[in-house]
Amino acid sequence: MTLERCYDAVKPILGVGAEPFSVVQCVDQHREYWRPERVHTILLAESHVHTDADECKPMNPRIPIALPAGIAGSTSQFARFVYCLGYGENEYAGFKPKKNRGTWQYWKIFSSCVTQPSEESFARILKGGNPKYESRLNSKIALLHQLKAMGVWLVDASVVALYRPGGGKPSVNIREKIIECCWDNYIGNLVKSAKPHSVIVIGDGVKKALCSRLETLSGVERRDVAQPQKRMSTTEIAKTHQIYFEVCQQAMKSRTAG
Repeated sequence: MTLERCYDAVKPILGVGAEPFSVVQCVDQHREYWRPERVHTILLAESHVHTDADECKPMNPRIPIALPAGIAGSTSQFARFVYCLGYGENEYAGFKPKKNRGTWQYWKIFSSCVTQPSEESFARILKGGNPKYESRLNSKIALLHQLKAMGVWLVDASVVALYRPGGGKPSVNIREKIIECCWDNYIGNLVKSAKPHSVIVIGDGVKKALCSRLETLSGVERRDVAQPQKRMSTTEIAKTHQIYFEVCQQAMKSRTAG
């Protein structure tokens, strides 16, 4: 099933307030741009954050990023998604989306996938550690290229946003139905066709909704970790970041050896 047909199937479950398909398509195009040629590890998260139709517009960054002509127009659109460099970076977006805090927790995850996690490795991509916009953006872009080269790819279990800026979200039951529908109609095939060595399932919501379906991923190593926004001790957070590092490093080595 196509992305659009999956959206049509899941939209009635979410109901009033669902993003238009143009936003869902924009998010998918950001994700596809950073898809590795050979996927070693999939980070299976829950969803992007709701983006209003009037916010999904061309960005005007102070630091341009070269994009292939075929997708340059679409991937220059703003979306509340970690692969979109304007999310959390108003200077890159060229305008001020409301509550554009970004998801710094996922940038820490990204960093942990390619480098031994440490406060020093995180600092270069976070505003608190690297307040200089140009340096920080260049570090983020370099990190995304490293992830792509390593075969690490972020995929959301839901094609539609399950969170609104500020924390609003559907009930647990609705979120589970949406994730199940998306897996059966689009995401499941996307993950299986990528033939990853490993899948890291992020959050209890994804794990619970897809428990039996994830067991059908034959030959794929799986690790479950907590949502990065979950309240955890410093020690627990450090252990989680270490899991990302170890799984991604092992997946890359195993595929290279094969």
